Amino acid sequence: MTGKTWFEPERFNEAFFEAETKQLCRLVHDFKSSVISQENTLGYHHGTVWTRPAVSDDEPGGMELHEARTELPYQAVAELDYEAWAQVTIQLTEQFKSQFMSVLIRTVDDATEKSGNVIDAADRPFEETFLEMLESIEFGVDSSGKVTEPQIMVGPDQAQKIIDHLEAQPQSFRDRVDEIKRRKSHEALQRERERKSKFFQGIGR
Repeated sequence: MTGKTWFEPERFNEAFFEAETKQLCRLVHDFKSSVISQENTLGYHHGTVWTRPAVSDDEPGGMELHEARTELPYQAVAELDYEAWAQVTIQLTEQFKSQFMSVLIRTVDDATEKSGNVIDAADRPFEETFLEMLESIEFGVDSSGKVTEPQIMVGPDQAQKIIDHLEAQPQSFRDRVDEIKRRKSHEALQRERERKSKFFQGIGR
């Protein structure tokens, strides 16, 4: 963060910006953690590109710059308008959240296009494509052994419409969803058992 010096002595100014930066980072971090589990997040200490040499067709990843801009009127500073500064923090946070979601959705979109795991929903009932999407996804298992089900990401204006539409479907649709979820959960646990068994082969011999 940069700007004019608002406090004297200078150490007060530095402390203020340091505290505000930490607050902003915490808010953005909390939002990111609500979208992506921190168990699946790696941190960078240096460099700007990462690769996986063991994967022959892997494409190198890299950093993307995120930035946010806002203004705080001098009058608000002079009058110690804390509400105005709170609004600045909110505006910056929302800008970073928006950029993060844009990158996340673009990354997922690129990955699904590359793998071919794309469902064509044109001129089809949503409940039909929903079942097809559910069938095409492998459920995961977290570190505690609990099955993790997929999430749907849609715009705020569409979320409730989708929920209402699915809830309005007949019992046969709900039964089909439950059957898929049970089967996918069983398959996920089986894959996890097989994965773990590889690490214990040879132990005790």
